[in-house]
Amino acid sequence: MEQDVAYGFRLLADIAVRALSPAVNDPTTAIEALDHIEDGLLRLAPRPLGPVRLLDATGRPRVACPAPRWADHLSLALDEILVYGAGNPQTVRRLHALFDRLLAPRRWTGAGRWPSVERRWDVCPAPRWPTPCCAAWRPGRTARDSVERSGISE
Repeated sequence: MEQDVAYGFRLLADIAVRALSPAVNDPTTAIEALDHIEDGLLRLAPRPLGPVRLLDATGRPRVACPAPRWADHLSLALDEILVYGAGNPQTVRRLHALFDRLLAPRRWTGAGRWPSVERRWDVCPAPRWPTPCCAAWRPGRTARDSVERSGISE
């Protein structure tokens, strides 16, 4: 299951990076990809991740199934976007909102996941541009939140 999730993060990160390229220059598509990445990370955060060992009746390990850990998913989903989106105001604001939402609830078990999020937040550039007054751009809000709060159904 985690491999499927990892593949989804890879696809979304690729979409965002392509959208941020000078040839395409479509930051809104990158923001939409980050909306989906955030949703996936928030759903994945409380789950146990990493390798699984299957035990026999006596408790001895018989099968080891490799699987990505939290930091692997986080790296796959965000590291390239942090590099290629650092100069784009929309992307930087959206990344800060994503980190706010990942860290705010501390809803997952095990504090071992927080440092990997905080390290990425530390390398994310500070927003240097004024934030638009549109409600969708308030910290911690996404365009999807605005649609849901407006009562518009998809």
